[in-house]
Amino acid sequence: MRRLLAEHLGEFDQVFDAEDMQILGAAFDKAWEAVQQHAVKRFDRCRSLRATPQCIVRKHHSVRRLFVDPRLEEERYFAQTGIFPIMHVVAIRRAVYEANRWIARNIFDAFDAAKNAALARLRDAMTSYLPTAWTIAEMEKTHGLIFSDGNVWPYGLEANRPTLDPFLTYCHEQGLTSRRLQCEELFAPELNFEVRV
Repeated sequence: MRRLLAEHLGEFDQVFDAEDMQILGAAFDKAWEAVQQHAVKRFDRCRSLRATPQCIVRKHHSVRRLFVDPRLEEERYFAQTGIFPIMHVVAIRRAVYEANRWIARNIFDAFDAAKNAALARLRDAMTSYLPTAWTIAEMEKTHGLIFSDGNVWPYGLEANRPTLDPFLTYCHEQGLTSRRLQCEELFAPELNFEVRV
């Protein structure tokens, strides 16, 4: 996170005042300590960073957002980098994959079909899943901004390369990987092609 903010917003001391830096530093240190203590086996218990924290919802007097308009900053960042943070990853145990090489493509296709079915339900104006005004119009506007080619929440290597390349660079720079991995190493070779009938 520090690397990402510094790369796109400049050096921290030029963007944030001393009090901001103290708060940011403490938050990052606490998060890193928690990751080290609980390691990977408890990682799935972490709450999503996308959810609005209760201290913001309840307007706690000593907490404020880093950016006044987070959505505007996210849109600017996306326009500048093409990066939209990946929210989910599907992994297959190597032994299962090696014994059933077909499984990677089948799982990929199943998730892609499920995603498309879910998007169709969200676009159905007759059944409101989010009871707010202009839901479908807002979804279409957002999807048009992020997914201009019409491929909403794309799966696979090429569609996600703008996000994966920097991610792998940051992982190596921060010592999370022993070498700079290539994007192709993250995907089963069976996913590097697509057959349409």
